[in-house]
This record gives sequence, C-alpha cells and structure tokens, in this order.
Amino acid sequence: MRIKILAIAGLVCGLTLQARQAAPGQIPQSGIASQTIPVSLWPKGGIAPSDLAGHYVFYDRAKDEIVVAYPASMDETNLAPSVVNKNAKLKSFRFETNRGTKAAITFSVSPVQGGYRFSYRVANGNGARQPITNLELVVRTSPDHSPTSPRLWRSDVTPSKIAAIDIALGTKGASGAFLSWFFVDEKTAIKPGESVEGFGVVTKQKPGISMMYITGGYFASRPEMPSPVSDQLIPVVSMQFNSQNVIAIAPKFPLGTARSVIAEDFYLGINRMMDSGQLDRKKPSLAIQEVLEKLQDYFRNVEGNANVPLSLSQKPQSPFEDALLKAVFLAMN
Repeated sequence: MRIKILAIAGLVCGLTLQARQAAPGQIPQSGIASQTIPVSLWPKGGIAPSDLAGHYVFYDRAKDEIVVAYPASMDETNLAPSVVNKNAKLKSFRFETNRGTKAAITFSVSPVQGGYRFSYRVANGNGARQPITNLELVVRTSPDHSPTSPRLWRSDVTPSKIAAIDIALGTKGASGAFLSWFFVDEKTAIKPGESVEGFGVVTKQKPGISMMYITGGYFASRPEMPSPVSDQLIPVVSMQFNSQNVIAIAPKFPLGTARSVIAEDFYLGINRMMDSGQLDRKKPSLAIQEVLEKLQDYFRNVEGNANVPLSLSQKPQSPFEDALLKAVFLAMN
C-alpha cells in the first residue's frame, strides 16, 4: 500500500511548537519558532449557527483536531456565506491532524566520490500520539541519485513551488523539491519508542539548512462539503501546518556557490535552531559562538573572504554540534 502525503498549497501558517530535549546527536521535536494558527479556535462550549460569521473550519487545540461546522442548508444550496440562513441546523464533523509524532532526527554528512552522502535516522518518542508514516525533506534541486530507503519504505522526488518549500529554504517564492519517504506496510511505520535508519541520498549539492516535514498517522477520508467550506480547509491540511516541522541539514547548494551565500544560510539557520530550542541561545557553547562569528564575517566581508577556507578550533560539546559543524565545514571548504 503506497501512502504519500498530499502537498496542498496553503498559507504560511502553523501552531507554535515547543521544542523538547532529545538524546545527544538528535534534532529535538521543533518547528519554526513562531507561527500562527490559520483558522479560528473551536470554543470549549461549541458554537451556534448564528455565531459562525462565515467561518466553517476551526482548530480544537486541546484535542489537536480540526472541526468543520456549517449550516446544513449549504449542502443543498452551496450558497456563498453571506446568503446562508444562519438559523439553519448545524452540520459538523471532526478529524485529527497528522502532527501527533514526537520525531527526533540524527543526521550525518560525509564526502563520497562525486559528492556528499546525507544519512538520517528517525526516532519517534515515547508518548507520541501517532506512528511516523511519511517524511518530506526539502531540497533546492532534485538530487543526482535516487534516495535510499529502509526495508519496506519507498522514496520519491517531487519538484514543487508550494509555501512549504519557501519556509524550509528560507526564501520567498522559492522552487525546490521534496525527497519523500513513505511506508508500504503498516507494520513498518515508526511507532512511539521506535527508530529507523537507512534514509539517505547521495548528491553533488553541498549541505545547507532546510526542513523535514514529518507526518503521523493515516489520511482518513472526509465527506463531501460545499466549496466555501472546503476552501477554508486548505491552510489546515497544508504540509507546513498538518505535520511536525523539524529543521534539518539537507542538500542545498551547487558546487561553486559563493562562500558568503553558504555562510549566511548557516548563520540564519543556526539562529533558527536557537529559536526552536535545538541549540541553547542563552548559553551557547564556545564552538557555536565561534562558528557564528566566523560565518558572519564571511557575508559581511564578501571580497576579503571569498577564497579563505573556514577553520574551526573550538571543540563541539555534543554529537549534535559535532554533526552540525562538520556539515558547515564541508559546505564552506
């Protein structure tokens, strides 16, 4: 059974996701540091038809569910919200989001003949509400080789220009591609407390900062609904809201990219990791302080550093810092 996430164009949106502590060398569960919920919150006591005010899709924060509620008369008329009888009987249903995972990613980047090998191990934390069923890693261009997959997982490469690409690459209006991994047997979904390795890709592209969208559970069928209602569903089923967003190292830069460009990407990306709790902003290690200072100098003094390789002297304080700084070093040299 092939199950792959449906990437629907949507708004730049989401719910604030708090980072948790992860094992050394793992990227904690996290997302963009500050996001907004794209629809109204569902009131604890429910809602009356007269109070809809043209809003038919809601988010129930307590249950992490999407609530759809609209006057039943819209099924027959498919009328625009302004002419619907507000006193009509309310029709509603719910479905859970696909963000109920507690993923942590362990990554490594190593030079190989003709490029770089990117390897990922994905764990789902104890207490996760859903198994991990899909991974979507954003890259700037399609890789030179097909992604590798664990047993009973499959992979795909899909070029795209949806908003989730912009968010991952940090560039408005960017085009890119999804490296997708999806299970083919429910038994191989990554259940809470389990981990799977073997996700990877070999490419000529140098490493940079991106995003992996991690989807949990399964996509339940939903009943037909009037178009004014289904239109409001688009942002809440978008990839950037309806998945766990994890900042990740990924193939990003072609050979020959200016050091200043790569340096600015990692500088901003490391700051995003601090905002999301993946790195400590209040007490950063000497290694992180050093790399930030040197990266900043590269894009502030473009001409002076154009041909200067990056050198680092401070010792990383964790396996995660070590993997991150190795990726920075490979990209800059």
